[in-house]
Amino acid sequence: MSANDPGTVDAVPPTREFTALWAAYGLHAIGFVPMLIWPAIVGLVINYAKRGDSVSFLDSHHRWLIRTFWFALLWYALAFGVIVASAWPVVAAAIRSAATPGVLSIDWGALFATIGGATVGALGIVAVWAWVIYRLIRGGLRLQDARPVP
Repeated sequence: MSANDPGTVDAVPPTREFTALWAAYGLHAIGFVPMLIWPAIVGLVINYAKRGDSVSFLDSHHRWLIRTFWFALLWYALAFGVIVASAWPVVAAAIRSAATPGVLSIDWGALFATIGGATVGALGIVAVWAWVIYRLIRGGLRLQDARPVP
């Protein structure tokens, strides 16, 4: 088979394929800095656009980054939901306190529940962030060695 035959599979993909994948890894890394998600979305678009372009180990990296993005987004949303839900007891206590003018009371149980829930949510966010960093490093090292990711 010749090098121009579409039925052949390159042992090592072209350099532009590696460059696009490294750019996606970099954008995902920048995008998981808190409050700066748009680079990760651009990286996700690159992954979706390049997925399936070449029949090589690079496809596993695109799938790896796509899954990393969506699972991280899911777990970030759940952790943030825990934080918001934990604030409800304090909000409800403030509403009840506002309903009776001239009386300011603090519901200490609600306050401690909010602090506990917010702590759990914050620990969840930190855990997701560490997991994303792990996946980006593991994927980058395997890409550097020209190996697929699981």
